[in-house]
Amino acid sequence: MSRARILGHAQVFLPRRVRPLLWLVFGVGMMACRPSKGDADVGEGTVTNTVAEHSDAERRVVDLAQPLLSLTRGPCYGSCPEYTVSLYGDGRVEYQGTAAVAVMGAASGRADSAAVWAAYEALLADGVSAADTVYGVDHPACQPYIPDTPVVTIGVQVARTLRRIQFEAGCAGAPSSLRRASEQIDRVAAVDGWVRAHIQKEKTP
Repeated sequence: MSRARILGHAQVFLPRRVRPLLWLVFGVGMMACRPSKGDADVGEGTVTNTVAEHSDAERRVVDLAQPLLSLTRGPCYGSCPEYTVSLYGDGRVEYQGTAAVAVMGAASGRADSAAVWAAYEALLADGVSAADTVYGVDHPACQPYIPDTPVVTIGVQVARTLRRIQFEAGCAGAPSSLRRASEQIDRVAAVDGWVRAHIQKEKTP
Protein backbone atom coordinates (compact mmCIF):
# COMPACT_ATOMS: atom_id res chain seq x y z
CA MET A 1 0.00 0.00 0.00
CA SER A 2 1.34 3.46 -0.91
CA ARG A 3 2.29 6.04 1.72
CA ALA A 4 -0.41 8.37 0.44
CA ARG A 5 -3.13 5.73 0.94
CA ILE A 6 -1.83 4.96 4.44
CA LEU A 7 -2.05 8.62 5.35
CA GLY A 8 -5.49 8.80 3.77
CA HIS A 9 -6.75 5.99 5.99
CA ALA A 10 -5.13 7.58 9.05
CA GLN A 11 -6.91 10.88 8.41
CA VAL A 12 -10.30 9.20 8.64
CA PHE A 13 -9.75 8.56 12.34
CA LEU A 14 -8.25 11.96 13.21
CA PRO A 15 -9.97 15.29 13.91
CA ARG A 16 -9.88 17.67 10.92
CA ARG A 17 -7.66 20.22 12.64
CA VAL A 18 -4.98 17.56 13.38
CA ARG A 19 -4.69 16.27 9.81
CA PRO A 20 -2.29 19.01 8.50
CA LEU A 21 0.02 18.25 11.41
CA LEU A 22 0.13 14.59 10.32
CA TRP A 23 1.34 15.57 6.85
CA LEU A 24 4.00 17.84 8.36
CA VAL A 25 5.37 15.05 10.58
CA PHE A 26 5.40 12.66 7.63
CA GLY A 27 7.32 15.11 5.45
CA VAL A 28 10.00 15.74 8.09
CA GLY A 29 10.48 12.00 8.53
CA MET A 30 10.99 11.49 4.81
CA MET A 31 13.61 14.25 4.68
CA ALA A 32 15.53 12.66 7.57
CA CYS A 33 15.65 9.32 5.76
CA ARG A 34 17.13 10.69 2.55
CA PRO A 35 20.84 9.80 1.99
CA SER A 36 23.34 12.59 2.38
CA LYS A 37 25.02 14.11 -0.67
CA GLY A 38 28.29 12.29 -0.02
CA ASP A 39 26.74 8.82 0.37
CA ALA A 40 27.36 6.29 -2.38
CA ASP A 41 26.28 2.71 -2.94
CA VAL A 42 29.68 1.18 -3.70
CA GLY A 43 31.32 -2.15 -3.12
CA GLU A 44 33.75 -2.80 -0.30
CA GLY A 45 37.22 -1.43 -0.96
CA THR A 46 36.13 0.92 -3.75
CA VAL A 47 37.76 4.34 -3.62
CA THR A 48 35.29 7.01 -4.70
CA ASN A 49 36.69 10.26 -3.28
CA THR A 50 39.68 12.34 -4.28
CA VAL A 51 42.82 12.28 -2.13
CA ALA A 52 41.93 15.64 -0.61
CA GLU A 53 38.65 14.20 0.73
CA HIS A 54 40.32 11.34 2.63
CA SER A 55 41.16 11.78 6.29
CA ASP A 56 44.67 10.97 7.48
CA ALA A 57 43.43 7.68 8.91
CA GLU A 58 41.74 6.71 5.63
CA ARG A 59 44.87 7.49 3.63
CA ARG A 60 46.82 5.00 5.73
CA VAL A 61 44.48 2.08 5.01
CA VAL A 62 46.71 0.08 2.68
CA ASP A 63 46.68 -3.12 0.66
CA LEU A 64 49.84 -4.98 1.68
CA ALA A 65 49.72 -7.04 -1.52
CA GLN A 66 50.41 -3.85 -3.47
CA PRO A 67 53.48 -1.58 -3.33
CA LEU A 68 53.50 1.14 -0.71
CA LEU A 69 55.88 3.19 -2.83
CA SER A 70 57.24 3.07 -6.35
CA LEU A 71 59.61 5.11 -8.46
CA THR A 72 60.15 5.21 -12.22
CA ARG A 73 62.92 7.17 -13.92
CA GLY A 74 62.39 7.68 -17.65
CA PRO A 75 64.66 8.53 -20.59
CA CYS A 76 66.40 11.81 -21.30
CA TYR A 77 68.41 13.31 -24.13
CA GLY A 78 71.54 11.34 -23.37
CA SER A 79 72.25 8.28 -21.24
CA CYS A 80 70.06 8.55 -18.16
CA PRO A 81 69.33 5.39 -16.15
CA GLU A 82 65.81 4.08 -16.88
CA TYR A 83 64.23 1.79 -14.30
CA THR A 84 61.30 1.16 -11.99
CA VAL A 85 61.55 0.12 -8.36
CA SER A 86 58.70 -0.84 -6.00
CA LEU A 87 58.74 -1.10 -2.20
CA TYR A 88 56.34 -3.31 -0.22
CA GLY A 89 55.34 -3.10 3.43
CA ASP A 90 57.07 -6.38 4.28
CA GLY A 91 60.39 -5.14 2.90
CA ARG A 92 60.21 -6.68 -0.56
CA VAL A 93 61.87 -4.72 -3.34
CA GLU A 94 61.07 -5.29 -7.01
CA TYR A 95 63.22 -3.75 -9.73
CA GLN A 96 62.93 -3.53 -13.51
CA GLY A 97 65.85 -2.08 -15.47
CA THR A 98 65.06 -0.68 -18.91
CA ALA A 99 68.11 1.20 -20.23
CA ALA A 100 71.48 2.63 -19.20
CA VAL A 101 71.64 0.54 -16.02
CA ALA A 102 73.99 -2.17 -14.81
CA VAL A 103 71.20 -4.74 -14.37
CA MET A 104 68.70 -4.99 -17.20
CA GLY A 105 65.36 -6.70 -16.70
CA ALA A 106 63.79 -7.88 -13.47
CA ALA A 107 65.53 -8.23 -10.12
CA SER A 108 64.41 -8.38 -6.51
CA GLY A 109 65.82 -7.69 -3.08
CA ARG A 110 64.98 -6.90 0.51
CA ALA A 111 64.85 -3.65 2.42
CA ASP A 112 64.37 -2.95 6.10
CA SER A 113 60.57 -2.94 6.45
CA ALA A 114 60.79 -0.30 9.17
CA ALA A 115 62.68 1.95 6.75
CA VAL A 116 60.00 1.35 4.09
CA TRP A 117 57.22 2.38 6.47
CA ALA A 118 59.25 5.37 7.69
CA ALA A 119 59.69 6.51 4.09
CA TYR A 120 55.99 6.02 3.44
CA GLU A 121 55.00 8.09 6.47
CA ALA A 122 57.55 10.76 5.55
CA LEU A 123 56.08 11.08 2.06
CA LEU A 124 52.55 11.45 3.43
CA ALA A 125 53.70 14.00 6.01
CA ASP A 126 55.57 15.91 3.29
CA GLY A 127 52.37 16.28 1.27
CA VAL A 128 53.53 14.17 -1.67
CA SER A 129 50.24 12.26 -1.87
CA ALA A 130 48.31 15.53 -2.28
CA ALA A 131 50.56 17.05 -4.97
CA ASP A 132 49.37 17.67 -8.51
CA THR A 133 49.59 14.56 -10.68
CA VAL A 134 51.74 16.10 -13.45
CA TYR A 135 54.47 18.75 -13.37
CA GLY A 136 55.60 19.31 -16.96
CA VAL A 137 56.35 22.11 -19.37
CA ASP A 138 52.75 23.34 -19.28
CA HIS A 139 52.53 23.53 -15.49
CA PRO A 140 52.69 27.11 -14.11
CA ALA A 141 55.29 26.03 -11.54
CA CYS A 142 57.67 24.71 -14.20
CA GLN A 143 59.31 27.98 -15.16
CA PRO A 144 62.13 28.21 -15.84
CA TYR A 145 62.00 24.89 -17.67
CA ILE A 146 65.00 22.81 -18.79
CA PRO A 147 64.10 20.51 -21.73
CA ASP A 148 65.30 16.97 -22.48
CA THR A 149 65.43 15.88 -18.85
CA PRO A 150 64.06 12.58 -17.51
CA VAL A 151 60.48 12.19 -16.37
CA VAL A 152 60.24 10.86 -12.79
CA THR A 153 57.09 9.14 -11.57
CA ILE A 154 56.46 8.57 -7.87
CA GLY A 155 53.79 6.14 -6.71
CA VAL A 156 52.39 6.32 -3.18
CA GLN A 157 49.56 4.13 -1.94
CA VAL A 158 46.62 6.14 -0.64
CA ALA A 159 43.50 4.36 0.65
CA ARG A 160 44.49 1.12 -1.13
CA THR A 161 45.13 2.85 -4.46
CA LEU A 162 48.57 3.64 -5.87
CA ARG A 163 48.50 7.33 -6.73
CA ARG A 164 51.11 8.43 -9.26
CA ILE A 165 52.73 11.87 -9.37
CA GLN A 166 54.86 12.69 -12.40
CA PHE A 167 57.39 15.48 -12.70
CA GLU A 168 60.12 16.35 -15.15
CA ALA A 169 63.57 16.81 -13.68
CA GLY A 170 63.82 20.04 -15.66
CA CYS A 171 60.77 21.50 -13.93
CA ALA A 172 62.56 23.94 -11.65
CA GLY A 173 59.43 24.91 -9.73
CA ALA A 174 58.17 21.40 -8.94
CA PRO A 175 57.71 20.86 -5.19
CA SER A 176 61.00 20.03 -3.52
CA SER A 177 59.16 17.27 -1.64
CA LEU A 178 58.98 15.28 -4.89
CA ARG A 179 62.75 15.35 -5.34
CA ARG A 180 63.26 14.37 -1.71
CA ALA A 181 60.78 11.52 -2.11
CA SER A 182 62.48 10.14 -5.22
CA GLU A 183 65.87 10.21 -3.52
CA GLN A 184 64.49 8.55 -0.39
CA ILE A 185 62.87 5.72 -2.38
CA ASP A 186 66.16 5.12 -4.23
CA ARG A 187 68.03 5.07 -0.93
CA VAL A 188 65.67 2.69 0.90
CA ALA A 189 65.49 0.36 -2.11
CA ALA A 190 69.32 0.45 -2.43
CA VAL A 191 69.15 0.76 -6.22
CA ASP A 192 72.85 1.63 -6.53
CA GLY A 193 73.82 -2.01 -6.97
CA TRP A 194 71.47 -2.30 -9.95
CA VAL A 195 71.96 1.16 -11.43
CA ARG A 196 75.17 2.92 -10.41
CA ALA A 197 77.57 0.23 -11.60
CA HIS A 198 76.70 1.38 -15.12
CA ILE A 199 77.83 4.91 -14.30
CA GLN A 200 81.07 3.65 -12.78
CA LYS A 201 81.81 1.65 -15.98
CA GLU A 202 81.31 4.78 -18.08
CA LYS A 203 83.82 6.69 -15.94
CA THR A 204 86.48 3.98 -16.18
CA PRO A 205 89.21 4.98 -18.74
